[in-house]
Amino acid sequence: MDVVFYYAAIFFLGNVQYQLICNACPVASGGYQVLPKEAHPRYCGACHSDCAQCSGPSQSDCTACPTLKYFFSPGKRCYSICPLDRSELVSGVCVPLAICVDTNCKFCSKSNTYCLQCKEGYYLKQGTCTSTCSDLGFFAVEVEEAGKLSLECRPCSSNCKECAGPDVCLTCNSGFTLGVTFQCEACSLSCQNCKSGAQSICSSCDMSDGFFDPHSQTCQPCSGNPAEIMQVTATRTCSYIPGCTTRVEPSVTCLACGVTLFLDEESNSCTNCPSIGFASSTSPSPKCMRCAAGCRTCVYSAMPPGNCLSCLPGYYFTPSDNLCKSSCPAVGWYPSYNHAERRMECLACDTNCLTCSGGSPNQCLACAASNYLDGTGSCVPCSNYCQICTSGSVCRKCLGGYKLFELESTCIESPSTPYQELSYDSDKCTINNYKCESYFPTGVCQSCLTGYYLLAPDNKCTNCLMEGYVIDTATRRCKKCSGNCKTCEASDTSICLQCMAGFFKLGSTCVLCNQQNQVRSGGSCHTCHTTCLTCYGPQDSNCAACPSGKHLTSTDKCITCGDGYYIDDLYCRNCSQNCRACGGPTALQCEACLPGYFKDAVTSLCVACDTASRFFVEGDFCRSCHSSCKTCRGDLQTDCLSCDASAGLYLFESGQCGPCASPGQSAFEGRCFTCDQTCATCKGPTAKDCLSCPAGRLLYPDPLA
Repeated sequence: MDVVFYYAAIFFLGNVQYQLICNACPVASGGYQVLPKEAHPRYCGACHSDCAQCSGPSQSDCTACPTLKYFFSPGKRCYSICPLDRSELVSGVCVPLAICVDTNCKFCSKSNTYCLQCKEGYYLKQGTCTSTCSDLGFFAVEVEEAGKLSLECRPCSSNCKECAGPDVCLTCNSGFTLGVTFQCEACSLSCQNCKSGAQSICSSCDMSDGFFDPHSQTCQPCSGNPAEIMQVTATRTCSYIPGCTTRVEPSVTCLACGVTLFLDEESNSCTNCPSIGFASSTSPSPKCMRCAAGCRTCVYSAMPPGNCLSCLPGYYFTPSDNLCKSSCPAVGWYPSYNHAERRMECLACDTNCLTCSGGSPNQCLACAASNYLDGTGSCVPCSNYCQICTSGSVCRKCLGGYKLFELESTCIESPSTPYQELSYDSDKCTINNYKCESYFPTGVCQSCLTGYYLLAPDNKCTNCLMEGYVIDTATRRCKKCSGNCKTCEASDTSICLQCMAGFFKLGSTCVLCNQQNQVRSGGSCHTCHTTCLTCYGPQDSNCAACPSGKHLTSTDKCITCGDGYYIDDLYCRNCSQNCRACGGPTALQCEACLPGYFKDAVTSLCVACDTASRFFVEGDFCRSCHSSCKTCRGDLQTDCLSCDASAGLYLFESGQCGPCASPGQSAFEGRCFTCDQTCATCKGPTAKDCLSCPAGRLLYPDPLA
């Protein structure tokens, strides 16, 4: 310990040096008086270096502190900074902390309401403790003090709404925009909000007498110009809808726009004429009109509908009236894919056809009234007075005023004796069960003559030549087919063979085939492939339109435009050769090449980089490998993928190429391994990779292999 030299003689007490008796000690300048101890007299000692005045030699004996140090009475010590966990600085003295009101607060001010440090897991936010720091205008930070971490929630810088730190703003308050230095900069005068990094481009305004002009993206004062519709309120603010010419006061809803603009009712704005679903005209004056339903593009016409040029996905174009329909009518029309225009169309059947597979007279599937389908696919007229027939001589239903004489399948005006009309069907006349061969005791027919069959439910005999019925020769019965079958299997009447007019075969049933994912082909109905929205056949390469998110390729497939394609309206188009990403079909529009190719600086073509021999692709460039590598993934010596074995070089696990000649090393399939000590040569580094053994050892197969 230092000694205060005010004495004529010196003595030692233990290892401490002391002076002889003094009448007084220099207390004001860092000394203290030691009372007599044992045989030694009273003497003076020096204070600890932390103390200005003291009552003893240790740092806990301070009674006053030197400049820039603060006294803490509970420990009688002097601190450069008051202990945050126990005190706070008040009038140059470290005052002990009080018991905190906030139960999540670890240490608080003397007033016990302002927290100085929170318990673990809580953030200190402006004198309070919170479990999260997610409020706008604050950011979380870890603070280290005396080797311990604590959490704080600190305010962002001025005008910063969200931030990642004291100098890194993410979003700004109203009237400010985020600058390139991540600080909030004031928008131009009267801008309430402005574009990021551009103070003069407003997105909304804050004016007592003005409006936001979306065209110039600026805030303008109310001009009172009668050419524009403005609504001035008592506070002199005005609403402004550019291009609006008519509206009901005092409403701010626009009813009509200028001739060059289109009224968007959803956003209550006047916009330029959209390119999809609308048509514009420039003569005699600019105008905009909505296309007919289902149209994607159309021509401007004073008398719509009938002005479609192309259809929305899932619709069929009808060239006869220039309309777009959700499906082709079942009667009189058939669907066809126009490969030149790449669209589905509804085309008219021949006038004699009820339904058809094409427009020719011999492509009928069902016939109109008073016609029947012959073996060539043509519709031929029935005999006189016949409305429905199966051939020229077999009538199944007569025109009004005539009766069907079933015996001869002809139409007559009135029956002669012994024929009589049957009350259960006034359209037919016949002899009561004249084709019955035997009867039950009840008088009901039991079996019919040859060529006739029992028909349920009343066991009448019929030749069973009606549509929708089938002869079961095993039971000699006439069975009704199910559903909309024209003919069916006798053993299972739910299996349709042919369909009624207007219906089409789908599997073993007959359907209308009018769903969006169905297409008629011949007399059958096909379900589109799952990748198609609409189609002209069942294959994935028969798509006519695609669902949302997919586009048509040149082979009529619906795909997500990935590598090697770019989106052109509804289609996926091929990029130039070997191009992975592009904005168009030409080489100049290529943005990135396929792996193994790079963009030639002169031609802009994607050309092959000889990655098999000392080159690798890096971005748009073909670069040289390190001289030791044959193939590589980079230009470093450790980026080798293979080595030149003809030059005696082999690939090490470090990615380097070199000779494999050191003791214990073995080359295998172009690689160099440091063999296990049990191997003479090897194909890998473990004891199970031995190819041969040193003298005194034998090579055994792995018992677990």
